[in-house]
Amino acid sequence: MNKIDEAVMYLEESGVTFCKNEIFSSIQDDFLKRYGLPQLNNVFIIDDLCFFYEPKLKTTPSEYLAIGCDGLGLICINLSTNEVVSLDSNLSECYMNNDFSEFIYFVYLYKKMFLDQVVEDEETEFKIFKRLKKNFNEINPKSLMKDTNWWSEIIEPLEFGLL
Repeated sequence: MNKIDEAVMYLEESGVTFCKNEIFSSIQDDFLKRYGLPQLNNVFIIDDLCFFYEPKLKTTPSEYLAIGCDGLGLICINLSTNEVVSLDSNLSECYMNNDFSEFIYFVYLYKKMFLDQVVEDEETEFKIFKRLKKNFNEINPKSLMKDTNWWSEIIEPLEFGLL
């Protein structure tokens, strides 16, 4: 079993299902073609990280496929690079992951290593975040390279007890 199948299986065991959409047949992303978008309890959501909805090409400039939102902007697939990005209201791009399968794998790690853990003390929580950041950096150093990248904005406030 490869790491993506492992991630999908773990998410499915926690109640997430995946829904295909015919629009994915026209894009490069193999994960979306094979599985589709995640949903939980009939809502396209992954915990409190982000919400997904039926993709629409007309909601963003033509080089993006909008697939969801994260509370601050639209989650999109950049159709020229296949990267997952968040676009704010000014259409400024915030890097998330190289592609959707990598994004799902990061969500899986975040959920398995942090959200699904019962943490008794701050020291243990700090060690979890150090391990999580190490894993993210080994997979894709770009994901945490800048403080303004999406995963940096998710992890660093939690790591330092700011949220």
